[in-house]
Amino acid sequence: MNQSQNLNPPKAFLVGGKQTPPFVIPSQVQDHLTVLRLFSELRQRVENTSAEDLGLEYFPPADEKERRWSVFVGYAVERFERWCKALRPEHCEQGIALIMPPLDVFMVWHTYLLNPGWFIEDVVRIPTLKGLWEAGKALAAALGMGLGELLQTIPADEDHHIHNWEKMTATPFDPFKSLSTVIDKTIICPKCGMANRAPFLHADGTGFHQVNFTIVCQNTDHYCGFKITHDVLAMRKLLDDLLAPETRTNEPLAQSFLAGTLYTPGNTKNIAYARRVKTAILQAEFFTPRTEIDVPTTRTIMQKAKYSFAIIKSAIYTQLKTDERL
Repeated sequence: MNQSQNLNPPKAFLVGGKQTPPFVIPSQVQDHLTVLRLFSELRQRVENTSAEDLGLEYFPPADEKERRWSVFVGYAVERFERWCKALRPEHCEQGIALIMPPLDVFMVWHTYLLNPGWFIEDVVRIPTLKGLWEAGKALAAALGMGLGELLQTIPADEDHHIHNWEKMTATPFDPFKSLSTVIDKTIICPKCGMANRAPFLHADGTGFHQVNFTIVCQNTDHYCGFKITHDVLAMRKLLDDLLAPETRTNEPLAQSFLAGTLYTPGNTKNIAYARRVKTAILQAEFFTPRTEIDVPTTRTIMQKAKYSFAIIKSAIYTQLKTDERL
């Protein structure tokens, strides 16, 4: 007899005068505790892993355990993003076992699910996440049914599961092996549009997964030399979303609107509110074109702001605080 059977939990609770079945059962709690323990053990292993262990030229030193973990999580997010983009709803039809990602990626997924409002809105806004939505259903069905044991099982190298993961993400299943194979990321220069390769890690702290990320555009044809940072990339992403045209159909695509504006209490797809926010921002003087023939673009607005994210955020804040409807 297992521990959950020994607990003999009640089959229902009196809630508001009605008998209500429990939302969580002991086996689900046990699975979740196993998951949390595995996360803790993973962190301990990362904090005690050196550059030599990983086959890297650089990894944060032993006295910077927090930084080691931060860098590792950055790699996990990269792998999670690749997995999400490759995952399709039909991949999830046979349950969670065949699509279960490595522990580091599962950890990122778990964290994402801790904010269900953002997660639901993203699923509505971003078509790429339809597969992740279906995977979430498979995950929920597995909780309390041996999920913890599944996560502790290390698949063999020849396992079909491993092959699928590598095909979908172009990274090894083992997160520690991936650190030495996934070494850089393609970054498009916001100023000239040239593709640059940015290392994830650099000894001077300017790698993409590091706080002081900086890369100078290598476009020699136009002598660009633009300094790309996380702030600049965030500014470009916001402006791309802000300027994305709303689809002219009976059912506007949710991806036409800004993150954080579509999901409101009681309405997971509040198109009217999202449209109102976006329209209000675009009516700000800063974003208004000088003439009718001028069409604002991400690049022209960044140039107008002198590539300062602070200027963009200030213009948006100033506009929104004057609109009493928002």
